[in-house]
Amino acid sequence: RDEVLRWFASRFEEAGVLPDAGPAFLALVERERIASTVLVEGIAVPHARVPGARRLAFGVLRPDRPVIFGGERPAAVELVFAVVGPPEETAGHVALLGGLARLIENRERRSGLMAASSAGDLIDALVAAGRPQD
Repeated sequence: RDEVLRWFASRFEEAGVLPDAGPAFLALVERERIASTVLVEGIAVPHARVPGARRLAFGVLRPDRPVIFGGERPAAVELVFAVVGPPEETAGHVALLGGLARLIENRERRSGLMAASSAGDLIDALVAAGRPQD
């Protein structure tokens, strides 16, 4: 889990979202310690508001093997979304988390995300999942 959270923090730093990955990594670990970020079976959404973050951002990762997230009730996850943003971006942070929760609560959309076998497939599944359903 920590390796995955460190990976996200580093990617956010590389993208210019954060000036330094260290505080984001610690904030993501602390958030997971407080309460599990596993939202549905197989998917976690670690998130943190990080001082110094330049903007709200999210990323997605399908680890090579399942990763254990959670505290009292650990669960193996196969898809991880991470969200970071500045502390003052509360409304945007909550809106982004809500959008991700709505996305993955739908069984059909979730299945499409979980079935993606490449980065391109995952992007296609995210785009498709974002389209309004009939």
